[in-house]
Amino acid sequence: MFMIKGRIPVLILDEPTPFLDEERRKKLVDIMNGYLKKIPQVIVVSHDDELKDAADRVVQVELKGGVSKVSIKDF
Repeated sequence: MFMIKGRIPVLILDEPTPFLDEERRKKLVDIMNGYLKKIPQVIVVSHDDELKDAADRVVQVELKGGVSKVSIKDF
């Protein structure tokens, strides 16, 4: 069972899925949708599109023609 103790103002997950199989990626999305919603700000850096399902806002950075393009989508 996942427990959060104390007050955590921000949590940053950098590429949390590269070594997870499909079942464990889905479990991570479940955890993000449930327990991590109690943390005021959670930042996830990932190439895994599946994690978008748990996001309130997605900031996407793409390299186009040698220039980084940033787009923001709120859910």
